[in-house]
Amino acid sequence: MGGQLKMLESCIFVIFGATGDLTHRKLMPALYRLYVRNELPKNFAVVGVARKDKTHDDFRQDVKKSMAEFLPKEKFDRLDKFLSGVFYYRNDFDTADSYAGLKKFLEDTDKKYRTAGNRIFYLATLPDKFEPIIKNLRKQKFLAKGKDHRLIIEKPFGDDLKSARKLNKIINTAFRENQIFRIDHYLGKEAVQNLFALRFANKIFEPAWGERNIENVQITLLENTGIGTRGGFYDRYGAIKDVMQNHMMQILSLIAMSPPKNFNPGEVKDSKVKVLREISIPKKNDIVIGQYRKGALKGSVDYKDEEGVAKDSRTETFAAIKFCINNERWKGVPFYLKTGKNLDRKLVQIIVYFRNTSLLSKFSGGIHPNALIIKLFPDEGIYLRMNIKTPGNNFEIENVSMDFCHSCLFVINTPEAYEKLLHDIFLGDPTLFTRWDEVEAAWKVIDPVIAKKKKIRLHYYSSGSPGPEAADRLVKKNGHHWGLEHM
Repeated sequence: MGGQLKMLESCIFVIFGATGDLTHRKLMPALYRLYVRNELPKNFAVVGVARKDKTHDDFRQDVKKSMAEFLPKEKFDRLDKFLSGVFYYRNDFDTADSYAGLKKFLEDTDKKYRTAGNRIFYLATLPDKFEPIIKNLRKQKFLAKGKDHRLIIEKPFGDDLKSARKLNKIINTAFRENQIFRIDHYLGKEAVQNLFALRFANKIFEPAWGERNIENVQITLLENTGIGTRGGFYDRYGAIKDVMQNHMMQILSLIAMSPPKNFNPGEVKDSKVKVLREISIPKKNDIVIGQYRKGALKGSVDYKDEEGVAKDSRTETFAAIKFCINNERWKGVPFYLKTGKNLDRKLVQIIVYFRNTSLLSKFSGGIHPNALIIKLFPDEGIYLRMNIKTPGNNFEIENVSMDFCHSCLFVINTPEAYEKLLHDIFLGDPTLFTRWDEVEAAWKVIDPVIAKKKKIRLHYYSSGSPGPEAADRLVKKNGHHWGLEHM
């Protein structure tokens, strides 16, 4: 959707945090698959940067092991050639002295691989390392004028509005906005991208897209696992900051945005920012938070007993919130967002419930509202629920589903989210990345919610359960119910 774009011809892809989980699970497999499809820059090298003491060959062997684990069906006939352009450099991230050697190593790699001084810097570290890395890149003159430099930064972008603004100010001392790619991997998922096509390439949907025809919208992101080894990080953030402020707000903006004038990145982002700014701050009785306790899930423990978690923690591992949008298109339509950990299922989906027809009472049978279901996990696809007459002499109605299974039709050709997003970065297409004013607008919604948490009851729920019953009451009081899965 970025218009006429040109692939970057040469660069070094520098990964800070190269020994971490993200690098091995997502980044290196994505880069290899792009390499196999000849979708990387012509002159290209990877330099992994981290604090552990490793040789180039140590790092390559680690990558080879992770490839086998995370790309089990991949043919690796070109892996050795790919790995010959992968290097490792030890750096402690914080001290200026450690950057002088890295700068020299990158300059030497430039000469060997003819990468012309172009750099893509990927910050795959913990958030507290973003600031020192960016400051040192600037102070140590990594960013030479006339070269193509791009920065990729993972969520979370700050832990509140104030810290996000501070981080953005620091980044802007070294990079321009058009060089910054704030990555949200959910925007790289095919089903999320399909929201554009569903809304704007199908005449049947866009005229019905608003309060006259839509009853409510639900965005659900459920996990059946706990926080794992992220205790120290997660206890600072909680479910609302960790998931709602970024993934779910981005999806909400795609669903609720007004049609852009065209599909260039700026127009799309302007429409998203506009609707984010029109979200009303939820009332206290429209917010439900919860925390998991030991339950039916194997190996589960109370959240407060997880490693790195404070014993008196009130951090929420579950949240269900009703948001409303203060504009003519969505007046009176609730947007329900629900997320949680250690629940009874893993499920990521969007449901758009349409209003009942005025003739509903004239029919008998299993009549339900029409619903458009966009599933991201499991079984990525799109489902449209509708009412039809059952066979026979009696005029009775049954609710049925029209299914489009994305993975069934495109199983071979579908790129993973990180493949799509990295490819867009090489192209310089910012469409699927968050602009600063999107981040700022989302924090302006979420900050007041966080401020209200101290005055809201924390509901406890058993691991392996659907979550707190209060979440059901949240939607039932408005005459709605949670749609867990298509039938």
